[in-house]
Amino acid sequence: MSCQQTGIDMEVMRRLENLYLKRLDEEPADMDARVGLAWCLFAQALYRAGQESVLTGVAAVGDGPAPYRDSLPCILPEKNARLLLKDCLRHALTVQQLSPNPQDQTDVEKIQALVKLAGASYLVLEAEDESDRILAEITREILYGTDAVEKS
Repeated sequence: MSCQQTGIDMEVMRRLENLYLKRLDEEPADMDARVGLAWCLFAQALYRAGQESVLTGVAAVGDGPAPYRDSLPCILPEKNARLLLKDCLRHALTVQQLSPNPQDQTDVEKIQALVKLAGASYLVLEAEDESDRILAEITREILYGTDAVEKS
């Protein structure tokens, strides 16, 4: 099976993801890098969801004719679409909580809306719950100190 060129170059997307992660390691408060990473992860999730959909379809009808099998995209061992979307939303909601920039807020709203349109509203709700839990934990730590958080 050969890999065909796609509209999204996933190798470039993975390199871009690594660059954003490196920037965030150096400067965790870099909201531009965090928003860029969220968009990058979203694009990868869409691509991966398409691959998963094709594979599910092929599995449902069996091997299918050789020309159809040969047109399948190359599948590399990597995160599935759900995990990519979860990472995307985690970074997006971090931006939502920390960035006062209206453009950042708009980007987060767009990402959330697109994830919902893709049929993954439950992931947005899970990410919001996790974000709220982390924010509450940080608030308790600030108000009551580290010992109070460790006891809860």
